[in-house]
Amino acid sequence: MKKRTYLISLSLAAGLALSQLTGCASSGPEETTAAESTQAPSEAETASIPNPMEEVENEQSFESMGIHMVAPADGENTKFYTISGEVAEITFDENGGSYCYRASNTAEDFAGIFERFTDQELAVNWESGKIAGQAQVKTTESGGRLASWSWGSTRYTVYTASAISDEECTQVVTNLMELSYHE
Repeated sequence: MKKRTYLISLSLAAGLALSQLTGCASSGPEETTAAESTQAPSEAETASIPNPMEEVENEQSFESMGIHMVAPADGENTKFYTISGEVAEITFDENGGSYCYRASNTAEDFAGIFERFTDQELAVNWESGKIAGQAQVKTTESGGRLASWSWGSTRYTVYTASAISDEECTQVVTNLMELSYHE
């Protein structure tokens, strides 16, 4: 009797193992081709995902957020954006480089740069009469530059992925510091 129970148990175990190996259960996931699994979501599927970046007409649109920014006069391809109602952004090209200039009164880390920085730092000073300010400029491992400074409660950044010289960087940053200053 023990031998018969042992043989029945062994047969059942073998049958279960065989059915799992052959995949005879039809309730498994449907197979898809590589092309089907890499298709981008349709417009209808992504319509519910809000874009936090909104293009606005000009820098006066930032004043309602309490942010004072002015685009450089010699900037080309200038565009203005708000991001989640907290960050003001101006993108522009100047002297062959592209720049992303941002400001916020509330956001903590809003530069949007996800690169590693070198130990190289540059201090850029701006002075006009009794008013003075300083920007700290960091260099990314790829050679880009990120400058940051503040006037009152507003923090500013400007970033370029271009490997520009210290002199070019100082010129751009001091110009933007002057344009962003207000009493």
